[in-house]
Amino acid sequence: MIDQFLADLEFDAFTKMDLTIVIPTYNRMDLLSRLLDSIVFAFSRIQTSIVYEVLVVDDGSTDGTECISDSHSVRLHRIQNSGPATARNVGIEAASGKLMLFLDDDCVVDSNLGNAIGEILGEIESFDIGCGVIQYFSHRSSLIARYLSETRFLGQGAQVQSGGGLENAIFPTACLLVSKAFLDSTGLRFEEGFPGPGGEDDLFSIEAQRKGGRFKKFTELIVFHDNTCTFAQFVGRYFCYGYGHVLVCRYGRIPFRTYSIWERKEILFWLYYPVFILRCAAKYVRRYRSVNPAFIILWCLQKTCVRIGNFSALRSRVGTHSWPA
Repeated sequence: MIDQFLADLEFDAFTKMDLTIVIPTYNRMDLLSRLLDSIVFAFSRIQTSIVYEVLVVDDGSTDGTECISDSHSVRLHRIQNSGPATARNVGIEAASGKLMLFLDDDCVVDSNLGNAIGEILGEIESFDIGCGVIQYFSHRSSLIARYLSETRFLGQGAQVQSGGGLENAIFPTACLLVSKAFLDSTGLRFEEGFPGPGGEDDLFSIEAQRKGGRFKKFTELIVFHDNTCTFAQFVGRYFCYGYGHVLVCRYGRIPFRTYSIWERKEILFWLYYPVFILRCAAKYVRRYRSVNPAFIILWCLQKTCVRIGNFSALRSRVGTHSWPA
């Protein structure tokens, strides 16, 4: 009798779960704790009742992240280090909420997030994929942080591809809303062939569009993304973005024609490199109307790292089974 009562209670809680927040993490226990604290504070201020759960997927951390459940009310899943795409898929399979919110572990949510979610839940039948507004900050002042604050798309939260409109939007996983019903009905998941962060969220949006997903942007949902990084992390980040761009083309069956022939062939690129640097510098000045020499150097370095990532991926065999004929 008691066992049946507990089983019914658990089933009832499962069926009434409104929201599952999924946070993949790797060796960022301090940042993760900061994010979880901001979530607790945001939901302590809500004006309506929302049943939610926080699901942390620890991607093989070695910094004690597995102890986070001792200090925070979360569901913790530990997996072998496999990358953020795999971690998010683990979160999808374990989620019980009808709406899923993916966050990055280096984010902080706005104090009004709980109320924003309450409004969004009232519109859940009108969209399949949603995104809030992402604003960037740095908890430590540095040249790289100031550069990233100037050059990233502050407050945009959705990078729209050529063609315009939200039907071509790329929604980043720093603040990604997804209907669980849409995921279950389409079988859509993150491509696990990406070895690290960079591109897997782009491909997810592309595949969601192909499966008929309805996209919507919610300006009332605000997340703050931490720009703080070291020089090595800066270089690695843009290398991963370049590597991931090629994999998006491979797994998405899209011809890799983003750049001119001089920038697609590695040997030609290095012969053309001085011209490439001059063109990068000129583009930075035109776009940002700034002649800050340090920022121009970082801009050129950023673009160089992306191209090196491209070439590294083009030399690899990752995802080549999906490459278009």
